[in-house]
Amino acid sequence: MIYIDHPYVSDYIKKTIQDNSFNVVDTAQAREMLGDSSSYSFVTPEEALRLYTSGEDTAIYTNSENGLGDIAKHLDKAGISEKIAVFKDKILFRDHIADQYPDFFYTSSALSDLADVNPAALHFPCIVKPAIGFFSVGVHKVNKLDEWDNAVMDIQRSLADAAGTYPEAVLDSSQIIIEECIEGEEFAFDAYYDDSGNPVILGIYKHLFSSEDDLSDRIYITSGEIIAEYLVPFTEFLKSAGSKSDLRNYPLHAEIRISEKYGIIPIEINPLRFGGWCSLPDISKYAYGFNQYEYFFANTHPDWLAIQKKMGAFLYSIIVLDNSTGLSADSISSFDAEALKRTLSESLEFRPIDVSKYNVFGFVFAKTHKRDIGELYHLLQSDLKEFIL
Repeated sequence: MIYIDHPYVSDYIKKTIQDNSFNVVDTAQAREMLGDSSSYSFVTPEEALRLYTSGEDTAIYTNSENGLGDIAKHLDKAGISEKIAVFKDKILFRDHIADQYPDFFYTSSALSDLADVNPAALHFPCIVKPAIGFFSVGVHKVNKLDEWDNAVMDIQRSLADAAGTYPEAVLDSSQIIIEECIEGEEFAFDAYYDDSGNPVILGIYKHLFSSEDDLSDRIYITSGEIIAEYLVPFTEFLKSAGSKSDLRNYPLHAEIRISEKYGIIPIEINPLRFGGWCSLPDISKYAYGFNQYEYFFANTHPDWLAIQKKMGAFLYSIIVLDNSTGLSADSISSFDAEALKRTLSESLEFRPIDVSKYNVFGFVFAKTHKRDIGELYHLLQSDLKEFIL
């Protein structure tokens, strides 16, 4: 079953649902986002609970963090809330894996008490972020003690600005986690625990940054080389991360760093969905030649050796065009997507987003030979003013 919710549903996932007659839980949001209801198989929330508790190993997926609230409400009697919270709440998650990383520093505070935190007791540099968050909203890096007071004001201001953009189940800034900054290369991956509880990787993406202080989600890349190097260690990591919970038919999106001090250490694991805004997993049709949603619901394992060979020397990327111009959305008349596409060797797809609502111009999928990776770094470092009309 699929829970559909705001802010975005791709045409790709719509077609996938239709082609496979996947059940969609009947909510006002799903009706609004999907449009023609005759093209979909809807089930009531009550039927969703019956199916989920029937012993038929019914799998649950949501396209959006927003859907977690309805899932918890409809399926709470089946105990799903605990399986959501153990990953979604970053404080609970750190508690859950604390014995695996005994030297890792983290603490928490209410946002209202953040100014009273004694910075001398913290480990710098540190990351400060909402315990329940999404899309890098409210995430700040504080490099040293004398930056703390100004950082607190910036954090409170940014979270006040973001209030109302996402529901509380997605972004709850009332509790803040403060944790040591994890050094090392960052990766994201989409995966699921199959009906036997075994982890299955469906996509691995390296997160590119423009500098050490860059916390944006601008560019993620995948390639045959990335898959070959990290498939086994990331699968082993998931075996360990899920060892305390009985996770079956359970999709997730993980963000991790590979640290010299800790090895593979998670930044966060997002439950019951793949990459944000149902866009990151959609690149699999271009990069890997399979549909992640179909593989999850069919309990299918990718043939990664064959896929790596087909990918050759090409990089496949998703580019998140966040509004980094410094201009307010209402002062921007339009975004020149065609000009942006011309900066890329091969633009595979452009997905426009209403920048006035979400401060994002859109998403771009691209294919680049590894020798031409410089074109991606150009966009990584651009403030995007060059594409404003």
